[in-house]
Amino acid sequence: GHQYEWGVEAKSNNGNVGSWSATASFSVNLAAPIASGPTGPLPSALPTFTWYAVPGADFYDVWVEDATTWKNPVLRSPLTGAQVVTGTSWTAPTELHHGDSFVWWVQAMTYNGSASSWSSGPSFSVAALTAPTLVSPLSTGYWAQLTFYWNIVTDASSYELVVRDSTAGISNYLVIPNVVGTQAPATTTFIIGHTYTWWVEAVCANGDFIWSSPATFVAT
Repeated sequence: GHQYEWGVEAKSNNGNVGSWSATASFSVNLAAPIASGPTGPLPSALPTFTWYAVPGADFYDVWVEDATTWKNPVLRSPLTGAQVVTGTSWTAPTELHHGDSFVWWVQAMTYNGSASSWSSGPSFSVAALTAPTLVSPLSTGYWAQLTFYWNIVTDASSYELVVRDSTAGISNYLVIPNVVGTQAPATTTFIIGHTYTWWVEAVCANGDFIWSSPATFVAT
């Protein structure tokens, strides 16, 4: 980032000294980083950003913008302290919003305050959440005491199970929040002959959520 001037003076062995040349000037500038990834659609909301090293750089500044909501920035790497990015990769510390598109840039920096221009801005998107698929119980012929099963959802940190007694018209006959994993033993007994409808909600750490389609069973 500094500007320099230089010149040349000719000297002979007998002590004669010539005039100084006209001066020339130059500056020492950091090259802009070349961003590598991510690009394109991603299955996870916790991407890792990568780029090529810049000679002379002490650390890097990563800036991520939500191109769907135009929130700017949604993520930025630390610029001070022990957490500055000194390597050529940085993993998002918090989840991005599922279903949105994003643009990101990286800038090379030095501890004396110099900074390169920003890299080009690659774009990527984070896939929308996929609804949980209910596995069991389904249809009829289930015991009054049972365990509910469903498939895992990428990026889900917990699940909520809700069961409705469709025969008695009780909406929240059973609610089990904050389930870690893909199964939940029932904490109540179901009434023989009653029909029940149940759902599972997948919840992400950033607050994104999605409900499954309903399934029904009859307690026998």
